[in-house]
Amino acid sequence: MKLKIQSGEFIIEKIDKNATINLSDDLFCVVNEFDCYTIIKNKLKSSCNTQIFKAFYIDEIFDFSQSGILFEILRPLKEECISVLVVSAYERDYILLIKMILIK
Repeated sequence: MKLKIQSGEFIIEKIDKNATINLSDDLFCVVNEFDCYTIIKNKLKSSCNTQIFKAFYIDEIFDFSQSGILFEILRPLKEECISVLVVSAYERDYILLIKMILIK
């Protein structure tokens, strides 16, 4: 199983449900929550004073009948008490970590 680093750096923002979402190229993911939207987007040079995230993913497509793969990948991070944010898409799971953790 190969892991690949997603190019770029990301920031995560919460925005009001009444706000307009800019569907520009820097947008990575929108999560529609009960009371707000969570936006994951590429960090722009002008972004400051916010947590920076890096993302990686499994570079294979697995059948829906397979389970436990993500758990096995995340186990070493859990054992080191490293928090992650997982975003699941149709064919791929993205694991986001605070950039500072990756530099250790």
